[in-house]
Amino acid sequence: AVVSTQSTGYLKEQLELLAAECGERVLKTPSNLISLALTLTPANYTVPPSEIGSRLFLRNVTGVRVVDGGSSKTIGHVTLDSFGSHSPTCTVPYMTFAGGVGMSRDDVDVLVGKVGKLLAKCRRK
Repeated sequence: AVVSTQSTGYLKEQLELLAAECGERVLKTPSNLISLALTLTPANYTVPPSEIGSRLFLRNVTGVRVVDGGSSKTIGHVTLDSFGSHSPTCTVPYMTFAGGVGMSRDDVDVLVGKVGKLLAKCRRK
């Protein structure tokens, strides 16, 4: 697999700066070289995490996926804890970002800028 470590590294740096501003954190995912996850602590915002995802989509931000880490879903007789999450041990809501081949620093700046503006707008005062 071809991985753009340069764009992913810059994306991680910018997300860590955003996380510090918002009272969030970038989750540690050492076995995933492309995807990054930014927590969405519900107490920090006036809307639920899923609404943040919807609002990002309306702002033409695609590829970001919001996961409600605490929900479970039962299909037949099987219950899936942390449904939709990458791990059943992750119980905090988060949104995912992927740094890939062809992603420029400008792309990262635009993405993180849009996410930052929306999180600021939705943040509890």
